[in-house]
Amino acid sequence: LCCYDAYVSLISKMKHLLLSLLFITATVFSLVDVAASNGASPSPSRAFYRPHDYDIVGEEVLYEGWRKVIRRTVQSPKLTKHIEFDVIDQTHSTGGAVIIFAWNSTSKSATIIREYMPGCHRVLGGLAAGLVEEKHGGSEEAAARHELEEECHLAGGTW
Repeated sequence: LCCYDAYVSLISKMKHLLLSLLFITATVFSLVDVAASNGASPSPSRAFYRPHDYDIVGEEVLYEGWRKVIRRTVQSPKLTKHIEFDVIDQTHSTGGAVIIFAWNSTSKSATIIREYMPGCHRVLGGLAAGLVEEKHGGSEEAAARHELEEECHLAGGTW
């Protein structure tokens, strides 16, 4: 039974890592697409915007604390009914967020942190991440460097 538990734990960690890698890959391709389309250097804040036909038809604040929970009602372009989403919003920051894949090219290894996740009440492995705050001057790179040092105790390297 303990071998099975270890196997399930390993699969769960691999799934989490693969999803993180897919997110990073999508981000890189988004950055390349934006740069290629306008001849400018990629901008992470513009890379995530994709035109769409979904319209917000209503919002209701369900809870407001350090984070805000909003019930957002959206009209889908393909459906006749409205769709409701519960959206978690950061009330104290609008600068976006960063996720850092720290790769050691010498040891060919990635840095994975273990941290408690209150939603599932478990300690999970994942990548360093954080918000872009005023103390970072609105810079995604400054926020990424700060989070990498704070969460992984790593600094320097090639960016």
